[in-house]
Amino acid sequence: MERSQTELGMAQTDAGMAEAALNDANKVLELKPDEPNGFKFRGFAYIAMTQWDKAIAEFTTAIEKKPDDLQNLDKRAQCYRALKQYDLAIADYTTILTKDPNNVDAMVKRGYTEASKEDYEKAIADYEAALKINPNDEQTVSRLQYARGMLANKNAPPPAATPEPTPASGGLFTPLNIGIFLAVILIVAVVVKIVTRGKSEPPSSSMRIR
Repeated sequence: MERSQTELGMAQTDAGMAEAALNDANKVLELKPDEPNGFKFRGFAYIAMTQWDKAIAEFTTAIEKKPDDLQNLDKRAQCYRALKQYDLAIADYTTILTKDPNNVDAMVKRGYTEASKEDYEKAIADYEAALKINPNDEQTVSRLQYARGMLANKNAPPPAATPEPTPASGGLFTPLNIGIFLAVILIVAVVVKIVTRGKSEPPSSSMRIR
């Protein structure tokens, strides 16, 4: 009876019936308060309801009661990642890999989490390790390429400062030269006028010949 109820709770969670799944998990724990799967499936229900903190509490209890069930660690890491608590998520994935070194799923998820915190070197190492085991995983290949590109951008030297353009020379026709030219023309015109007027005036009476 306990087994059928926990399986039903999981199916209901997948169908989006989080409240019903939560009720079923509660019934399991009423029948057997120390049942690890009761806490696990209650955690699943809280994930479906995006109540991450409550889900973390349920999976933490499930881990304490059944530490060899790596799915509890995986799901708790998912909740930590949703809350952007990346270091805690990475710690859970690392624990999984300590117990199951060839767990490709944990490698990829840890790499994704490391990339989320911009630790691209570690993300690349995890993606490469995963591809050695499963070289045909196109999604992991794409994530590896992305991490390499982001790392290259991160390590690229800053662009050189663009020198300010030198103001173009106006040649001879600068405002200063034009001003000097006009002043010279004015002076010449005044001098010419003075000289011309002096030649055209008759001599004064004192200078006349008697």
